[in-house]
Amino acid sequence: MMKLTLASRIAVALGVAALLAMLIPGNVQAQSAGAGEGAMGAGRHAPFVTQPFPPALTPDQQRLRDEAMKRANRPGPPLPVGPERVAPNVPPTTGGTAPRAGHFDGPPAASDFVYFQATAQDPYSTGTSTIAETHAGNAGAVVFMTGNWFASYSTDGGASFTFVNPYNTFPSLDGGFCCDQTVIYHPGYDLMIWQLQYGYSSSTQQGSYRTAFAAASSVASSGWCYYDWSPASFGLANGRYLDYPHVAVSSNFVWYSANVYTAAGSWVDTLIWRIPLSPVTSCSAFTYNWYTVTDRFNFTTTQGAGGTMYWGSHNSTSSLRVYSWAENSNTIYWNDVSIGSWNRTTPYSCAGPDSLNWCARQSSTSGYTNDGRIETGWVAGGVIGFMWNASQGGSFNYPYVNAARFNEGDKSLINQPIIWNLYYAWQYPAVGVDGRGHIAGTAFYGGGSYYPTMVSLIWDDYSSAPPPWENYYVTASGKGATAWGDWYSARRHGTNAYNWIATGEARLSNGNVESWYVWFGRRRDATSLTVSRSGNGNVTSSPRDINCGSICSESFTPGSSVTLTATPASGSKFVGWGGLCSGTATTCNVNISGTQAVSATFSPITYTLSLSLVGNSGGSVTSSPSGINCGSTCNADFAAGTTVTLTATPASGWFFGVWGGACGPSSCSVTMNSPQNVLATFGPIPNVFAGKGPMLNDPSLPIIPPP
Repeated sequence: MMKLTLASRIAVALGVAALLAMLIPGNVQAQSAGAGEGAMGAGRHAPFVTQPFPPALTPDQQRLRDEAMKRANRPGPPLPVGPERVAPNVPPTTGGTAPRAGHFDGPPAASDFVYFQATAQDPYSTGTSTIAETHAGNAGAVVFMTGNWFASYSTDGGASFTFVNPYNTFPSLDGGFCCDQTVIYHPGYDLMIWQLQYGYSSSTQQGSYRTAFAAASSVASSGWCYYDWSPASFGLANGRYLDYPHVAVSSNFVWYSANVYTAAGSWVDTLIWRIPLSPVTSCSAFTYNWYTVTDRFNFTTTQGAGGTMYWGSHNSTSSLRVYSWAENSNTIYWNDVSIGSWNRTTPYSCAGPDSLNWCARQSSTSGYTNDGRIETGWVAGGVIGFMWNASQGGSFNYPYVNAARFNEGDKSLINQPIIWNLYYAWQYPAVGVDGRGHIAGTAFYGGGSYYPTMVSLIWDDYSSAPPPWENYYVTASGKGATAWGDWYSARRHGTNAYNWIATGEARLSNGNVESWYVWFGRRRDATSLTVSRSGNGNVTSSPRDINCGSICSESFTPGSSVTLTATPASGSKFVGWGGLCSGTATTCNVNISGTQAVSATFSPITYTLSLSLVGNSGGSVTSSPSGINCGSTCNADFAAGTTVTLTATPASGWFFGVWGGACGPSSCSVTMNSPQNVLATFGPIPNVFAGKGPMLNDPSLPIIPPP
């Protein structure tokens, strides 16, 4: 039997795939395959470290970064041109021009689109590439964000960020930290999930991913639990590296995909695997499953998945494969579905005012990596959707965003609400799903008279069915670029299920790149619950994110119920609630609606020290700390645990006898862990009669206290 080389086998597989794509007349019924299985050992721990003043990269780090970027995101195999099918004829989408604060004609309305937060991060000393690939996970007030080549952390809902160094947060792996990172938050497990890509190493013969997990509510104190994933983790040969990650979560798993390349940069496999979330909460070992193919390039998972994950890959320019994998199964199913033809002419062309073509994204070797691979996917309301970048051609003067929606049940095509415009390009979409099953995210337009401009897309119950797509301006670049992307993120807000967060970028006129984080939604879903405290104690919320102490304000889902719990500090007691809450019970239930405020009052626990004097006007007693000065003030309250020392001072002609009650007999120090009573006895000094015996006040004689 003739043996084929690896290159020959790939060529045959691609040829067969191309032939099948050309022959597919319509939808193909579901087919299936089994998943592989592996065992991952217990995770390792790394502390959480932020750096307000990050160091610049060393020359060696700069060199490794540049070399790794040349390897990253190589082109895949040629995509077959499918049978010509009529593309949808739909209205154009005009780029949004509303200001970031929202654009309102008339009084505020529930349907108003609002940016609750819009934050730009200037480049850190590690730099920010125009291929920024920004991602963010939102856990309410806690936000973690990444990009090329930085990570950052916020505890105020994204209003401000502190640098986290992806180069040295974890131990070195393979060729060192490269570039691609993803972040996602799973509210059900309170997990912030961070993935980092490490470059190919000739010594280890691989390039790997690292996935790190942390409870968002305690990441700063508990740090990260991390696991490493090499091609060998999935039964693949040495001399491979993982690239171009996508991430999504379902009810109980986090899912990753990767394109697998040889050391020389040739694509050989496409991979998806799932990690169970329950074991990683305790950094434990677990079993995982994966699936690989050699006949489809690039898997893009769906946001919004529950018990089943869906992902997509192109068969051709007129057919798309929709995969599904249920959480409770190790069988993968797929359907091949015909769609309207789309353009894939490289390089994509969308030069702006300075003639820089930000759509091109040329590979460092050959070819172009803005090549139509699926950028984003979602599943919601019985619909599976995907979006990808299409090129100029035919009736399209500029590149555009192609979109396809499928029935979740039978995978049949519903429609293709593409995003295009006659005068500029649309590219690089990202879509997330909120708690109602509505979708929103980010995209960019530019070219012609416009520099790359970031907008937010939304399709909810206030929107007209697109196209055109409802969208709102975030920021515009002041300069073009020769590369953009490769992807961005859009997610459901971590604590307000009816809001979204998204990421993007803008290039300033001086050439620097800002990374952008936005939190947005409708005015009807704007909520804020703020807790104020007096005294020593803490207020927490269920569901999480208020921990006041540190996080005292949060946006929760409208209509939800939040339980606040007051916990006094040691030596303090809870006095009561104010504002929206009342009473002295330590818990308070709040029904979330609009802007709400609650106060919690704590006070020190005190006990009364009561002093009684025996011997009228015979002296006084004072305390340290102050409070008692008896004669006049013989009762005082002291904080629990306080040690009170009493000092007796007899008046002229009187002597001090003994202590009684909680003290005695010769000294008095009282620890106030309960109410205390003390007795102080004074007596008069007897008269002295000359010649009638010894002096009764002779200090050499014992003092006998009065009865």
